[in-house]
Amino acid sequence: MKNIYILFTLFFLFITFSFAQQRNCGTDQNLEYRLKKDPELLKRMEDIEINTEIETLKRRDKDSLYSRIIIPVVVHVLYRNSIENISDVQIESQIDVLNEDFRRNNSDANNIWPQAIDTRIEFCLTTIDPNGNPTNGITRKQVTRKDWGLTNDMKKASQGGVNPWNTNRYLNIWIVPEMIGGFGFPVLGYAQYPGGAASTDGVVIGYNYFGRIGTLTAPYDKGRTATHEVGHFLNLRHIWGNGCSVDDFVLDTPSSDNANYGCDTGHVSCGTIDMVQNYMDYSDDACMNLFTEGQRDRMRAVLVPGGARASLAALDCDGCVGNLIIDQNVLNGVADNQEAEYTIVALNTIESGAQATYHASEEVLLTSNFDAINGSVFRAYLEGCSGDFESKGRGVSNEEINSTYLGLEENISKNNLKIYPNPANENATISIVIDETEAKVEAIAVLSMTGIAIPHKFTKVDGIHIEFRLSNKVKQGIYFVKITLEDGQVINKQLLVK
Repeated sequence: MKNIYILFTLFFLFITFSFAQQRNCGTDQNLEYRLKKDPELLKRMEDIEINTEIETLKRRDKDSLYSRIIIPVVVHVLYRNSIENISDVQIESQIDVLNEDFRRNNSDANNIWPQAIDTRIEFCLTTIDPNGNPTNGITRKQVTRKDWGLTNDMKKASQGGVNPWNTNRYLNIWIVPEMIGGFGFPVLGYAQYPGGAASTDGVVIGYNYFGRIGTLTAPYDKGRTATHEVGHFLNLRHIWGNGCSVDDFVLDTPSSDNANYGCDTGHVSCGTIDMVQNYMDYSDDACMNLFTEGQRDRMRAVLVPGGARASLAALDCDGCVGNLIIDQNVLNGVADNQEAEYTIVALNTIESGAQATYHASEEVLLTSNFDAINGSVFRAYLEGCSGDFESKGRGVSNEEINSTYLGLEENISKNNLKIYPNPANENATISIVIDETEAKVEAIAVLSMTGIAIPHKFTKVDGIHIEFRLSNKVKQGIYFVKITLEDGQVINKQLLVK
């Protein structure tokens, strides 16, 4: 009996040691815990999955729809001693890793997997706290507790932790001394998938797995634990899903039957080579180096308007609207790339290098007589935000817009372009009156505020009257009617009421 006890003890110690050396993510364990406490969570997650599929289908293979997104971050450090109270420099190194990995600027990127992609998602330590005061984006609290488990206690001041900052404005990351998961094994980190309660939303990581310099434990010392967990936060699953038959909801990641550890390149499961270099596997930090196009589409689907984390995509380091960006040529009042939720007002010609400031309570839109020289700088201020936001736009010069173009813009005005009936119960029709003896109409498109083309049925009534009917699925909102002429383009803003 004694010998059996000794053998069992040795076996348990071996297993414990082995798991201590392997990556162990607590995201799914935490999800199981939250599902038991929140009966409505599963339904919310299912709704998010439906929306994710719709959005990814819209954007698949359309790189032009992927504008740069910057997500503001606050890091809450819970520590017992000076070793666990990691430095600002260590925290900043983690933000650097996130930006390198998500933008595919990581030094270990390679071409082994052609579907590897730049997600155009970035991160920054916020500079403004929820009260509007300056901050370095880091909070610190000394605690006595070592193991914080997977039940979100670190996110609750009532349990000795720190309450999250507004989760609609910040990605909250908690740094803790230790987390012990199921079967007594240590966990490197965990995240909350979209759809969970705001009071517990965010990412949790052990102090010795956060960043790439400072107090770190190999082989998880290059900041990839945070990359992995933020992937979960943005709705990515583990790359192996639930085995060969139930994958990770991403088309371009090979099916896998289980997690890979270490750097088992060339490992085959489900009839294909496993993508062990993917950030969502369990490989060592030094082995990970990519997200795929499908993973990018899935993450960005929760960040677009209507997505579960859309509010974060509309912000910047200061917690205010940060997508006041004109990063495409500006033509006749509307940027070619209609991605930004807000664009810049300009009423007059702006010389190269000049600055202009405009104010709005809700939204800022380009006016129809916008004109700017290449390299102009614009500024805008939104109500409730501190400071202003610089946007370096590339406008078009006067020489690039001919007189015919400007004359046509005057002819196609609100007086001869209208939506009826408005308000519309079902279908709505857009009517345009234009004399095609003056200019030939080559194409007409209707765009949403985010640049998505709206389906419509085109009808030409006669030489000067054009009508097309919008789908009854079109929602109330602001739309742009874009008319491509032989000599240029005219874009007119219309409000559809339902």
